[in-house]
Formats: sequence, structure tokens, C-alpha cells
Amino acid sequence: MRLLKYLNVFDAVILLAIDFYMYRFPDATRLPDNVAVMQTEAVGQATGRLRRINAKYFGADEQCCEPWHKSVGCYLLW
Repeated sequence: MRLLKYLNVFDAVILLAIDFYMYRFPDATRLPDNVAVMQTEAVGQATGRLRRINAKYFGADEQCCEPWHKSVGCYLLW
């Protein structure tokens, strides 16, 4: 996570959830365009609840998290 401030040197940055993205880039007006989200293995089976799966991909509050969600370049699935 310390290296994310040097984001421009990477072709892509893969994060585990929108929460990590929002924490590291709190300013919604200055979001990078090379971010991908890839969940850990079996996130659906591990959580067992649609609400938690939705929060991992789209954020706990969909309206609040919308700028980060829209700026994700791709979502990678297992």
C-alpha cells in the first residue's frame, strides 16, 4: 500500500475491494484510471450474504462510493 503514491509507474493496480481504494484515494476528484478490483477467492461462499458481497464490489453505501466504483477500470473474478 505504501507504493500506491507512485501509482503512475505501474500499468495497473489491483486492489481487493472498493474500501481499500477509498481509503488510499480519499479525494474523489483525483482518482487514477488504472485500478482493478479482484476479490479474494470464494468471497461469496465465505460471506454467505448478498449484502456483504455487494459491499465488497460496490462499497457499503452505493451513492457515497459511486465515484470510486465508476473509476474502476475492471473487476476481475475468480
